[in-house]
Amino acid sequence: MASIAIRNQGDSSKSRLPVPAAGNGLSMDTELHGSPRSAVNRTPPGPGFGTAVGDRFKSFGSLVWPEVPREPVQEPPNFK
Repeated sequence: MASIAIRNQGDSSKSRLPVPAAGNGLSMDTELHGSPRSAVNRTPPGPGFGTAVGDRFKSFGSLVWPEVPREPVQEPPNFK
């Protein structure tokens, strides 16, 4: 069976690991091997913020802004 080594973790992280393992009824080793598996099998998140806002205001219809007349671009000043 393969083993996994976890490095660069503080003592607080190592001391918190047995709690979720015990809560799930698993050993610490099984909990560690299951964490990457659960990250891969995770369902994708729902729609983003922009999609949610667009859906909220979809019933109002689209806004059409009037064309703003523009002036030609001015020449930049010459500071010689």
